[in-house]
Amino acid sequence: MLSDNSAGAQHDVPCADDTARYAATIESGTGIQIGHGNVQHIHLPFPEPLAWPIRVGVVPLAANCLQPRALHEQGRRTDRIAVSKAAVLPIHVLSGLGGVGKTQLAGYHAESQWAAGAIDLLVWVTATSRESVLTGYADAASRIISPVATDPLRMAEQLLTWLAQTTRRWLIVLDDLQDPGDLTRLWPPTTATGQVLVTTRRRDAALARADRTISDVSVFTPGETDAYLRGVLADRPHLLKGADELARNLGYLPLALAQVAAYILDRDLTCSEYTTRLADQRTKLPELLPGPGELLPDDHRDTLAATWSLSLRLADRMAPAGLARPLMVMASLLDPNGIPAVLFTAPAVLRHFGKALGKEVTAEQARDALYVAHRLNLATVERETPDRMIRVHALVQRAIGETISESDREYAARACADALLFIWPPVERDTAFAQALRSNTDALLANAGAHLWTPRGHEVLFRAGWSLGGSGLLAAAVAYHENLVADAARYLGPDHPQTLTARYALADCRGEAGDSHAAVSALTDLLPDLIRILGPDHEDTLGVRHSLLHWRGQFEPAARTAAAEELLPDLLRVFGPQDDRVLRLRLDFARWLRRSGDLTAAAEALDSVLADQQKVLGRDHPSITKTRYNIALCRGEAGHPLGAVAALEELLADEVRVFGASRPYWQLSIRAEVARWQHEAGDTVAAVAVLEELLVDQIHFRGPDHPETCYTLRKLEAWRHQSSKQHDLEASDGGRDGD
Repeated sequence: MLSDNSAGAQHDVPCADDTARYAATIESGTGIQIGHGNVQHIHLPFPEPLAWPIRVGVVPLAANCLQPRALHEQGRRTDRIAVSKAAVLPIHVLSGLGGVGKTQLAGYHAESQWAAGAIDLLVWVTATSRESVLTGYADAASRIISPVATDPLRMAEQLLTWLAQTTRRWLIVLDDLQDPGDLTRLWPPTTATGQVLVTTRRRDAALARADRTISDVSVFTPGETDAYLRGVLADRPHLLKGADELARNLGYLPLALAQVAAYILDRDLTCSEYTTRLADQRTKLPELLPGPGELLPDDHRDTLAATWSLSLRLADRMAPAGLARPLMVMASLLDPNGIPAVLFTAPAVLRHFGKALGKEVTAEQARDALYVAHRLNLATVERETPDRMIRVHALVQRAIGETISESDREYAARACADALLFIWPPVERDTAFAQALRSNTDALLANAGAHLWTPRGHEVLFRAGWSLGGSGLLAAAVAYHENLVADAARYLGPDHPQTLTARYALADCRGEAGDSHAAVSALTDLLPDLIRILGPDHEDTLGVRHSLLHWRGQFEPAARTAAAEELLPDLLRVFGPQDDRVLRLRLDFARWLRRSGDLTAAAEALDSVLADQQKVLGRDHPSITKTRYNIALCRGEAGHPLGAVAALEELLADEVRVFGASRPYWQLSIRAEVARWQHEAGDTVAAVAVLEELLVDQIHFRGPDHPETCYTLRKLEAWRHQSSKQHDLEASDGGRDGD
């Protein structure tokens, strides 16, 4: 016979939750058994009624000068927690790079809910492993179900069952989930009264479900960064000098801002002074943060570098194992704002990965490794962009880059350069892609420039300069080639052939930018060096002679004919009649005939050049555009304006078809001539319409003060005020000829 004589049995049971605790106490076998024979008395203490609300676990200390980030504004930014959505989507996953403030966001939300009385139970669990999750759940179970410890898994199951059944309002925070698999069969239930908030560096597809909200937590906005720095440096406002530049250099990363602010305060540095230290690549990142013996701010467990080192170790363990680190090393040398994903599957990169792993690496494995880095938030794959650009935070790049040896940096840099050259299209139809390639070349130069000049300059350095000039970015092209000449002379010497090539390219860029005199001066100095070092028949020597007569002809027309007649036999002897260099010189002759007024001879010469170009180079070669352009002008100047319009419109259509938007300046010139000859043909209405659209694009590409833009504006104003009978307006420039 069993009887329950416990004092607790005479008490009223206050609620179902306490009954569950009592049942768990009985099940655990805790109590005293007294009796004799068949009469036994078991005394089980009834637990004290729970004092709600209850907190389990320690919510991290709120950051100094915490930026709440308007947690109710879910619609404005993806890292906003929508409290109002809790009843609909009770499970919210905050995903992001280590250091963006996911834990602080979760802590702010938890404390806000607690202070508002919106929850009866708050459980904060550190979710860095399955064991830590079980331990956190067991602690909560011991508080609200049974104080008697049993198997952690059993207690966790009891907690999850209780959460599914209770009418209490609860919030479970699972902070720093490192492996989604650790929550298998441990996810809190979806209920009308419960909320779950998970912070993680991961963004695996398995985390997404219909009952979960996934938010990508980003860095601070500039406004939030400004408010934070003003708050944390409020007692010493003079240290804020240069705060905006510092914030940009730190990429607005909350963890970096906090640790750097502590470093600044401890050393009484202004933000500008810190930025100067940060810019010195000889100084390692750990030396610019609180060091050994110094307290990290806001109870941070790790420094920046340690935070990302953990993510990298996790990524390296995921399939394809070991590939994440060499991939991120390469990414650390390139443009943080956008690396074409196709670069990581280029043959040179796959060979580099193969050497790092000691086995062959396929393009599929490289792509998988890229998405491993994406899943760990070490990198972001911009899926919506056509070229799937890869973004990496600049401080992540620096932290990773500082861990590699110079020999590894050299091998990675040359693999990157080979890959950039491999994926660079011969015709740049996509201007955004071409800009990305140039930006990545610039970043590679900044991060590993010396390695691109041994044993000789890498071809991608010259390809990037050619791309700038071909895109019409002439001022930038001049500046780039000035640096290229200086680097070539420093690394290779003044008489190295590549140094001479860089000088040649710089001179041509100056001419294209409108400074013909500077181009002639530079080429005149260069020519004897080329003859001395490479010989009179070298292609660069002959090319410089051609460029010299071209640019000198801009201000000495009489001198170029004699120089061309002297050059043509040498070109024919060295290259043959079908070579593009010979064809270009013949085109120059034809253009000079046109400009001199001998239109019949010019037309015959241009038609002959075009036929040979199409036969040798193909119908869509870039050189043919200039020939067809001059043929159209020749027709107009010969008294056939409608023929000129038709030829120019056909040329423009082909230019757009073949080159897309990659040659905007050529297309602007063609459109300007279309308007000119429409006006000459008497169709001023159509000409005005063309000029109105042209002016918008000229302002965009050339700027409002460029001579071409101003000329278009003057013509537009004049033509708008003409009478319906149309008075001839003679173009003040006599027509462009593609110089």
